[in-house]
Amino acid sequence: MVKKPRRTLSAALAREGEGTEPQAPGGAAAATPEAAALAPSGLETVRYTAYLPKPVYRQLKELAYTHDRKMHDFVLEGLDLVFQEHGLRSIHDLTAQDE
Repeated sequence: MVKKPRRTLSAALAREGEGTEPQAPGGAAAATPEAAALAPSGLETVRYTAYLPKPVYRQLKELAYTHDRKMHDFVLEGLDLVFQEHGLRSIHDLTAQDE
């Protein structure tokens, strides 16, 4: 059995400039590279993972269900409150200039 060459960060960064697009999960390429990086709203987004204690996750999920909203909506609302507390621009202000 032949081993695949080991992937390195420097090799990945070198390939980044060559215009290669990452493949979608499952090995299939995305339909269009532009569509893969855009949210349904058409804005470019970055995926961020948050690790929550189970009770916090359950409470957030219950809150979303009770108010018929997505958990993500409440997370964004919380980020807006943090930004406001620190005197930063709101999510709406940050994304409005991109539209």
